Amino acid sequence: MTPINSLKSNDRNERIFTVVSFILFCLCFCFLFWFLNVNIERFLNSDDTSELMLAKILADENRLITPNWFYSTELRVFNTQIVYAFFFKFFNNWHNIRIVSDILLTLTMLVSAYWLFRVFKLKKYAWLGLAMLLIPTSVHYFEIVLKGAYYYPHIVISILTVAILESLRNLKGKKFLSFILLTVLCLLAFLSGLGGPRQILIVYLPVLVTAVILLVLDSIENYKNGEKSIGKCVKASIKADSSPLLGSVLTFVFGLAGFIINSTVLHLYYDYFSYDINFKSFNINRLKDVIAFYFQNFGYTEGKVFSENLVHNIVCFVWFALFVVSLIVGLKRKKKDLYFRFSLLTLASYLVYVLVFIFSDIVFKDRHSLVLLWMTVPCIFFLFEEIRNKFNMRYIPVVMFCGLILITGACRYKTLSERDDLAELKKIAVFLTENGYRDGYATFWNGNVLTELSNGYLDVWISSDELNEGENNDRIFEWLQKKTHVYEHPEGKVFWVLSEAQRRDSRLIKNVSDQHIIYETPEDVNWDVFDSEKLVKRFYVYGFSSYDELYGLIGNITISDNYTIAPGKEYKTRNVELYPDWYYVTVQGSDLNQADFGAWYNPVIVKDYKKTTLNRPQEISSTFVSRSGDHVVLKFKLGEQTKTLRITAHNSGSSYCHIDSVQIAKKYVYHSDFFSSQYVSRGRDDNGTRVLDPDGVSFGAGITLVPGSYIMEVEGSCLDGKEAGVTYKQDGDMKPLEGKAVTHTENRIEYEFTVTETLNDCEFKVFNNSGKSCVLNYIRVRLKE
Repeated sequence: MTPINSLKSNDRNERIFTVVSFILFCLCFCFLFWFLNVNIERFLNSDDTSELMLAKILADENRLITPNWFYSTELRVFNTQIVYAFFFKFFNNWHNIRIVSDILLTLTMLVSAYWLFRVFKLKKYAWLGLAMLLIPTSVHYFEIVLKGAYYYPHIVISILTVAILESLRNLKGKKFLSFILLTVLCLLAFLSGLGGPRQILIVYLPVLVTAVILLVLDSIENYKNGEKSIGKCVKASIKADSSPLLGSVLTFVFGLAGFIINSTVLHLYYDYFSYDINFKSFNINRLKDVIAFYFQNFGYTEGKVFSENLVHNIVCFVWFALFVVSLIVGLKRKKKDLYFRFSLLTLASYLVYVLVFIFSDIVFKDRHSLVLLWMTVPCIFFLFEEIRNKFNMRYIPVVMFCGLILITGACRYKTLSERDDLAELKKIAVFLTENGYRDGYATFWNGNVLTELSNGYLDVWISSDELNEGENNDRIFEWLQKKTHVYEHPEGKVFWVLSEAQRRDSRLIKNVSDQHIIYETPEDVNWDVFDSEKLVKRFYVYGFSSYDELYGLIGNITISDNYTIAPGKEYKTRNVELYPDWYYVTVQGSDLNQADFGAWYNPVIVKDYKKTTLNRPQEISSTFVSRSGDHVVLKFKLGEQTKTLRITAHNSGSSYCHIDSVQIAKKYVYHSDFFSSQYVSRGRDDNGTRVLDPDGVSFGAGITLVPGSYIMEVEGSCLDGKEAGVTYKQDGDMKPLEGKAVTHTENRIEYEFTVTETLNDCEFKVFNNSGKSCVLNYIRVRLKE
């Protein structure tokens, strides 16, 4: 074949390769978004939904960032929320907003990557490289990048930074264009720094390290070429690559400036979690974890050998081997070579990540290094171009490697198509919507996702696990939810979603009868969902007529201290966390009428842009609602959130007094404690419930009530034919207080009464006048609103 014919043949082969690559890219793009459009509701989690919930708030408030949201570990400044919020201005359908936004975010990555391939003179591989970026080679890559779109901003900024710095090398003499590109670089760095330190670690620090290494290598070469002055060697090297070097320094400086503002100013106005990072000694286990996470992101999968896992792991090791070889080949080239520079930057990026995570206590998750995975694609295509030029192998290695990538991608799609993580939660969302429920509670992994599954209709208060464990019954999980949930309560009918594991472990649920269950997963359903790091198979949904009914069952903080106070001594509870509201403190014990009670907390002030908790406690103004020797109720209003609220008691008498328990609640002045078999005739206490035999009476606890309207609530079973009432002591005699039963069913009695003057030794009674036993779950008394 003549040279001319050979040249024509090569041109034809390149055109065919480009066309086939473009068709493959189009197929990968279309299939990805067809798959997401059809199946995304099967893979969503509450992290995904949080992005849209934040965007909805931003769209409603016309803001880019909001103080009315609990962020996670990063403040969303220059991030995906901009795109989601934009489309909330035009659409109401959450599914359509997610898909359209993800398409736009994906196109942003693809356009920036295409430009990078052109800058790298790898245009012939561009469409193939873009197709690789669209294939779910690992579970994490699908979950975090393709489906969740979390890392698109980080990847795009990294690609643009590298492309602009490389373009600056070719713009010598074009000062205005260089200035524009440098300005864009600095703006991107500053905006990304405002969100947190991630972008500094993944691109700006490695870029700076690479620039310094290149400067040193250039200076050494100048020295070898005869320039004996070290200063002149360095100066000549700086002059030769002034724009890229300046850009590398400026991006780091502006990124760092943004992060300083993030950590010193923005955290005062916006709520997001920031880690205190400390240097640690070398830990081989952390190094093992980092390496294992890297392999997972390349597609390594645990499981049976003779299965799809074999395909995934072959691709993983081939990909990793090609990546390592490409770095070795690239670093052996001349330092002025583009392949060398990018290989050096890629190596620096991975090493920075490794060193940061093995020599500090910063949290490292398996997904974190996904932001670097894109760098392996140009590296491998640099290697393929080297092989093609040296060994005249045309595109055979490229086709073979991409074929493997396509096969593993097809296997991933097959596995994904068999998943439905939200099968039961989708049914729950439909059930709640159709049955008039809108507001309710759930833990994080079950909560936010219900909002998107209901197209934004359900408003879920995310409770902390402490609520389910019974440690703090009024705590809202300050993570990826509206801040209004702290001080606003659900309206109308209220639901509470619990997994089987949560229901089994929760102490609070023991206060709620099964009659409140409005939905539960059928026994024959067999499915798994990741929830609070446990695999659960069933859900229970509890329904309540109002927030008051729910809170009445679980809404208190109980501190059982069993503490004796000597004369002249003081008692203090442990610190508890409370939010601004009115509270009732109920203290039970003996000889309490000789103690002075109070509520104290340590105020928080802002000084030098930092929140500081004062060491000197401040007393909260409080009033007694009722008081007796064995029962004290204190009322106070808390004006700000605090984690240091404590109740104190000073024994000003001459004898000992004893505290059995301290209870903090929002509405109840009395709550029964059915454990001691006190205040019962013809009955007994059984593990927190009270059994009343025929002609039995439950009474107690002899407390003082101030003027006001009250409701006595009794819940249990077999309450039909039973009577509730209130008595008080006057002139040594017990007298009945007039009232009426406003609700009387088999399971619940509500008895309403009014106190016109302060009454002492009030007792709340239930009479079993029937011929069969009944069970009391609780007796509570609250002020009528």
